[in-house]
Amino acid sequence: MIKLSEIFKRNIQFSKYGRSGSIVITVNKNIAKTIEQAGWKCYLNNGIYRLNPPTITLIDIIDIEKALQYQNLIFNYALYKYIMLLKQKGILHEYISEIIGKHKIFFNNFEFHISIGPILKYTVKIEGSDNRIYKLKKYLINYVLEDKRFTKLYNEYINIFSKVPNIKQKYVKKENVDLQENYINQYKANDYKSRKQSFKIDFRQIELERFDYIIFILNGCFKIIPYFDIDKYKNKIIFWEVHIDKTKGADNFNNIDNLKNKSILIVDSIYSGKTILYIKKKLKNITDNVSIMGVFPKSDSVANICDYIIILNKVIKKDENGFNIEEEILKILGGKFEKQ
Repeated sequence: MIKLSEIFKRNIQFSKYGRSGSIVITVNKNIAKTIEQAGWKCYLNNGIYRLNPPTITLIDIIDIEKALQYQNLIFNYALYKYIMLLKQKGILHEYISEIIGKHKIFFNNFEFHISIGPILKYTVKIEGSDNRIYKLKKYLINYVLEDKRFTKLYNEYINIFSKVPNIKQKYVKKENVDLQENYINQYKANDYKSRKQSFKIDFRQIELERFDYIIFILNGCFKIIPYFDIDKYKNKIIFWEVHIDKTKGADNFNNIDNLKNKSILIVDSIYSGKTILYIKKKLKNITDNVSIMGVFPKSDSVANICDYIIILNKVIKKDENGFNIEEEILKILGGKFEKQ
C-alpha cells in the first residue's frame, strides 16, 4: 500500500522553477495512477510520469484572479502582511500545525509543505499530500478571522486604503471567445476553457501596435489571453511551447525564421524567469528587438528582467529605477508606500 504522506515528504526538493515542493518521478503506471487519484497532477513524457501534489495559493497580491479570491483587496493585502509576519517570526508552520491539531482525525496521515524560494516574495503556496489541503485552507482562513492580531492589522489597513479601485470583470467580445476556443483546440490544451468574462487590464503604458509579432507561451497563456484583444492582433500572434523542465515535453519554436530582425513582444506568466531568459537566448541571433511582458511576477528580481509587467489590473512599463512591485500595488490600491 502506498503511503502518500511518506512519499510526499521524501520527495520535497528545490525545483527548476525556483521554489521548493514535492515532485515524484516514476515509470510505474500503477503508482502514478494511485498518486494521481489523490489529487496530484500527472505529466507523461516518453514513458516517464512526473507528479506534483495538490497546491493552494493561500495569498497572492499580484495575480488579479487570486488577489480577489476573498473578494476584498484590503483583506487580501492585510492577510499577506500578516502571513509574512508569521513567516518572518518562523512560526507559520507551527501556526498551521496548530490548526491541523484541532482536526486530528480528519488530517490523520496528512502532510503539508510551505513552499519557499526567491520567486515567492508576494505569494504563499502550500502543498499537501492529498486533496485535504483544500479543506485546510478553509480552516486556516476561519482561524485567521478569529485571530485578534490579524483583526487589528486589518482595521489599520482599512483606514490606510481610502480609494480602493472597483475592479470588475467585463464581457469578452465574441470574436475573442471564438479565437480562444480555436487556439485551445488547435494546441490540444484540454485543461483550459475559453472565457466569456475577464478582468479589464489597463494597457495604456504599452503600444502593442508597434510590435511585429507577439509570442505567447503554451499552455499557461490560455489563462492570460482573455486579457488581450486577440482578434485585433491575431495576425501578429505566435504560440511557442517551451519547457525548462524537459520532463514536461519538448520545445517548439515554430515560425522562428519569420522573426528575423522583427520587433518581438514575449508574453508569459513569469515565475523564475528561466523560461524567458532561455527564449531571449534562442532569439539572440534572430533579432535584437525583443521586449518581455511578465504577467504577475512574484518577486522584484524576476520582474526586473522584464520590460513590462502586469500587476493586478495594470500594465506597468519599467523606468530607470526598475520595478518595485509592492510600491506599484499600493499605488493601485490607493495606499502610501513607506520604505523599510
